[in-house]
Amino acid sequence: MFFGGRQAPPSLELVLTQSGSRLTTVLLVCGVAAGVGGIVCAILAHQFRAYAFSSEMARLTTSARLVSASLSDLDHRAIVTSKGKDASRLASQRTRLREAFSQTDGIANVYTVTKLPTGYFAVLDAKYTGDPKSSEADAYAFLTPVDRRTDAMVETFNDATAHFSPKPYRDRRGTWYAGYAPIVGRDGTIDSIVVVERNREAVDNTLRAVTGDIGNIALIIAAVSGFFLIVSLRKISWVTEIFRMKLKAAKSRRIIVGALLVGTALVIGVEAISAAPALIQNSRQRQIVQQELNGIAFAQEALSALGRSEPAWRSKAETAIGLLRPTTLPWVVTGLTGLMSDQPLRSRQETAKKFERSLERENRLRQGLLTELTESDQSLTERMQRTLIGTAVLAFVCLLVLRASTIQDQTIAAAIDHTARIEREYKRVIDTMPIGMFVFTKEAVEYANSEHEKLFSKWEEGQSLTTHLERVFEPDKEGVLRCLADSSETEKPAILNYRIVRPLGDTGYVQTRIVPIFDVFGTFQQMLGFTIDMTENVLAQSEIKRSHAELTEKNVLLEDAIQILESNLNSFVKAMVRAIEAKDIYTAGHSERVTAYSLAIAEELNLSDELKHIISTGAMVHDIGKIGIPGSLLTKPSGLTPEERAIVQRHPVVGATILSGVPAFEPCLGIIRHHHERLNGTGYPDKLDESQIPIEVRIVSAADAFDAMTSQRSYRKGMDLSNVFRELEKDVREHRLDPHVVAALKQVIRVKGIIGQKPDETRATAA
Repeated sequence: MFFGGRQAPPSLELVLTQSGSRLTTVLLVCGVAAGVGGIVCAILAHQFRAYAFSSEMARLTTSARLVSASLSDLDHRAIVTSKGKDASRLASQRTRLREAFSQTDGIANVYTVTKLPTGYFAVLDAKYTGDPKSSEADAYAFLTPVDRRTDAMVETFNDATAHFSPKPYRDRRGTWYAGYAPIVGRDGTIDSIVVVERNREAVDNTLRAVTGDIGNIALIIAAVSGFFLIVSLRKISWVTEIFRMKLKAAKSRRIIVGALLVGTALVIGVEAISAAPALIQNSRQRQIVQQELNGIAFAQEALSALGRSEPAWRSKAETAIGLLRPTTLPWVVTGLTGLMSDQPLRSRQETAKKFERSLERENRLRQGLLTELTESDQSLTERMQRTLIGTAVLAFVCLLVLRASTIQDQTIAAAIDHTARIEREYKRVIDTMPIGMFVFTKEAVEYANSEHEKLFSKWEEGQSLTTHLERVFEPDKEGVLRCLADSSETEKPAILNYRIVRPLGDTGYVQTRIVPIFDVFGTFQQMLGFTIDMTENVLAQSEIKRSHAELTEKNVLLEDAIQILESNLNSFVKAMVRAIEAKDIYTAGHSERVTAYSLAIAEELNLSDELKHIISTGAMVHDIGKIGIPGSLLTKPSGLTPEERAIVQRHPVVGATILSGVPAFEPCLGIIRHHHERLNGTGYPDKLDESQIPIEVRIVSAADAFDAMTSQRSYRKGMDLSNVFRELEKDVREHRLDPHVVAALKQVIRVKGIIGQKPDETRATAA
């Protein structure tokens, strides 16, 4: 570093001698090779685990198929249909299920499930003994709902093929993996399936037994790899400094890149080779399945020859028994042996018919398994082909990367020269930068640029912190020195804000940010500080705070003035409305009641506060146009002539015209002009239709109509509430008033009553 006279990095010869470049390279290669070996072992462990898991799941589905083949679909369907009343069939099927369960190895539970309209129900359970306590704890009783319905169970019912649950599930009896196989009827339909369960812990133990040794080897190799890499990295910790001193370390780099790429190619090759055991296992299983199919075919031919040619029947039966004896179909061998006894021919033929159906079902299961094995082989073969292609591509990429690395190494020398020039330029920039910068330790200030010296004293080599910071404001000095010492001690960054006495004697405000500096080994060297003169900012912030306080005070006064104006405006509006209503004693308080009803409706409809304010103002002055209507017409006890009615109907237009020039009433002019409009276009003065009448006008119109009907007028008495509700419902049916607004109005009246009447009376009438 160029601060504080630090010692320069060692020369090339010294670095290579001390670090042992050849040993470093060997350690790196060993570490990478060990890491690749660990990855290979980890991949093998994963592949063997996947293969073992697939084998376990195939074992579950195979067991489920075997159990399904041992059951009679007709008898099982009859048991479900009779709800267990057919005791002989129930006992027979339960016996078969237990025999099949006893022949399985490592299986925890075997039971059958049927699908009913109300859900999935267990029918037969090999562990069910009839003891209620046992059935609740360990097994399913007859036709009890299953605890857990899995996706694999549903798929087995849907597509009539065997499935397994790839994830364990938990029920009241424990946690299980399960295989499912359908009980297929002669017509190809299924009503029930067989469920075979194995304890999750048993499956996990099997998988751990398969992958345990390989996993341990992978851990050991990973530890060895980590050891070599740590040692080698410690050996080449001077690499950064070597580059800065124009040294070349391209050889080790190429070896590392090459080893990594070759190791990756090796991993891909191992991935392809790991598919070979699965192919071998599939081949063996295919041979077994094919042998079983051949045995089933001979058994079917023997049953066809029964009754026609005894020698032919016995010959084919013996061939089938020889083929099937070492397989997983002992029940077929037992059945054929039983048919070769000295029973009457008729009895043997009847038994053979039932036996043929079971063989046909078993043949279908084996054909399906053979198809699955073929598809699995195709998938594994394609996987190996893709992996080999990937290996070839990766080999080509290795060549390209190594070539690119070589070209890149040729530019390192030029980059090192450029770095040296940048370092010199960096030093010049620091000396002339507009931000103060200084470097210090607990003992002294080791460097300060010119901008920092403008704020503090002239820097001299070996100058102490106390001397260098003598301009710090005395009340702040102790805290600043303690913070700098603490940061240097703890090697942690910090931010300081404090005051200084500037050269002219005025107070200045300074912010200092300090950060620790470490060398390439991570060893703490010194603290780096950046100092900024914040005086103008602090003064500007003080001015902003003062202006903000003045502005806040003026805003308060303005808000008070607005409130006074609004209060005066409301008082003026109410006085003007009362002056209008004074012309007709029967309409006194009408506008205030309409306002109250309208606001209650708006509240019921959850309208915004802004819309409520518009409704309140508009409802209060909605009849202001009556100021231009003769009082004799407003209080006339008899009906109006057409000419008089036309004069009265001008009051919405007159009111809107009067207030059209007042900004405070601009938002509510629609209420004043259109509160007598109707949704069906029969209102006045503009005969608007539904699409032209906004919600605030609809609310005031309904409230105005309601108060007009419930209030006493010069020409009639106020209407009973029940009649008013009927009139409102009539207006809704004839599409004059909004149904939602009327519904909200009725709810308001039921709760609050009619204004001007006792609430209990109006609520009773509303009910």
